[in-house]
Amino acid sequence: MKAELTTKSMRDGREVIEYQLQTGELMDGVVLKNCKENMISSVLPTGALFEGGHNYIFAFTDQKVSVKKKFSEGISAELVLKTFDSMIATVQSYQKSSINLAYILFDPDYIFWNNRTNSVEFACFPIKNTAYDPAALMNSFRELLAYAVYDGNENGDYVAKLLSAINSGSDIEGLSETIQVIMNAYGIASPQKKVAEPEPQPAPEVVPQAAAAPAPEVVPQAAVEPVAVPEPVAEPQPAPEVVPQAVVEPVAASEPVAEAQPTPEVVPQAVVEPVAAPEPVAEPQPAPEVVPQVAVEPQPVPAPQPVPEVVPQAAVEPQPVPAPQPVPEPVAEPQPAPQPAPEPSAAPQPYLIRTKTGEKITLPESEFIIGKSANNANYVVADNSAVSRVHCTIYKNKGAYFVRDERSTNSTFVNGEQVLPGMDHVLINNCKLVLGDEEFTYHLW
Repeated sequence: MKAELTTKSMRDGREVIEYQLQTGELMDGVVLKNCKENMISSVLPTGALFEGGHNYIFAFTDQKVSVKKKFSEGISAELVLKTFDSMIATVQSYQKSSINLAYILFDPDYIFWNNRTNSVEFACFPIKNTAYDPAALMNSFRELLAYAVYDGNENGDYVAKLLSAINSGSDIEGLSETIQVIMNAYGIASPQKKVAEPEPQPAPEVVPQAAAAPAPEVVPQAAVEPVAVPEPVAEPQPAPEVVPQAVVEPVAASEPVAEAQPTPEVVPQAVVEPVAAPEPVAEPQPAPEVVPQVAVEPQPVPAPQPVPEVVPQAAVEPQPVPAPQPVPEPVAEPQPAPQPAPEPSAAPQPYLIRTKTGEKITLPESEFIIGKSANNANYVVADNSAVSRVHCTIYKNKGAYFVRDERSTNSTFVNGEQVLPGMDHVLINNCKLVLGDEEFTYHLW
């Protein structure tokens, strides 16, 4: 999408960005209709009109902050990773829905962050004969990282990893994998990948089964406790030891015991009748004696104390309610008008601060060499023998600034990490650049 032809203006009292169709350009009516009816998620509300002999497509941006501005106001690792994750997820959803990515405006000035949904929103200008630039999305990632003002209390290694993935030519799937690895390392959950919660399982119906099985069988067995037979009555061998038979039929002949074996069927009847006689039955009866004691000697109920008459003070001594006096509106002291936050400049103006002297060294977009050679270095460190003649080079590549160690004697370090000779290391806002033991601080603004 041709971002340079997109302008900011007002439509119906609302802020918009709009695109005027050029000669020979045609609109994709189906996609435009879906955009206008909010049928495509994460697309700014869109409209179109014919005015002054030209066709216009416009996207409403009122009450929205661009991702680029949000990054320049200070940002954490979590917000950087979630923003990139959301951008990739949105683009992938467009691909699956057959939306031509050439219609999407990938300029970071026109990509917006939605605080309510924690996702990004793009402007979609469906112009049929535009061509998609695969590098457009990667350039937007690179530019956002270059403009960002990072939290100085966080480890900025993730920025170098992101830039490494972007500059290595990774596609969005490869970059997405890198982002997921970094998010997992930081313990950050991706808002785009929700884990399905298990549905609650119904409680097993165990209680009714346990209560229904043995309940009716237990009571009669408890009543047969007077039979002091250690072995079950049902077995024929312990039959001679059954005491209840001696109670039912006095001194039965011991020899016909074998004939009495069929009597187990009658045993419950014989046992049931003399249940009241045995002493074991009489022993558990002390329990009822306790109950009447409680009933016979009830604790004296104290006479009801007269309830103190709680006379509401308000009722006894009504306080005269003063008539509401008109409260004079406080005269607001004139407050100084809030100063709008300064808008970041159109482009970052990186510089170094030399710790030893406090000197500010503005970095150009061309290569910038630091060393102690007055003939070969752009900035000369003449008072430190730890700095080599040509120690390192700082240069700009695709919107970001990098440092390359020029095989120095005492090495170059970024935030304590050594820059290997011949290798490049990204510089992030407020990082420490150390040449031997000479320290600088890198700033974007």
